[in-house]
Amino acid sequence: MKARVTFNGKLSEEITFDNGVEQGDIPAPTLFSIYSAVVLAHAFRNCDTTVGLRFRITGRVFNLRRFTTRCKTFQTLVGVLLYADDADLVVHTEEDMQLIINRFSVACSSFGLTISLKKAKMMFTAPMGVPYREPNIYIDDIRLGIVDTFAYLGSTLSRDHFAGF
Repeated sequence: MKARVTFNGKLSEEITFDNGVEQGDIPAPTLFSIYSAVVLAHAFRNCDTTVGLRFRITGRVFNLRRFTTRCKTFQTLVGVLLYADDADLVVHTEEDMQLIINRFSVACSSFGLTISLKKAKMMFTAPMGVPYREPNIYIDDIRLGIVDTFAYLGSTLSRDHFAGF
């Protein structure tokens, strides 16, 4: 592999890398984060299939009545939750999930990454008033496993917990 570095507007000579970075090496997390960001940017460019998130950055974060006002609140779209080497994709419908799974899978393949189909799981919560129906989401003709609980950042989320959101 060869690389160049830009510093103060000057491009360096080519640097040749004979060995890759191994897990546990000091630059590994930073390089993996950059690589992941590029893969995700490639996967979801021109894609608006996401979940809206409304938040405020001024005090009293947990006072939900403060969200009823439009002032001092912000909105953004969230499609991917990242932690270490895990990527959690979030959308509203089964069709949207299949769409972003396909885009993510193609991007991973394009960048030489492999999705662990044994570890890849999905949790689906039906909208309020709609009966639960187990979704059918596939990667490379393999149906993803369905779970009723999901661990994320030390918390356990359950399908029933999100019912009605």
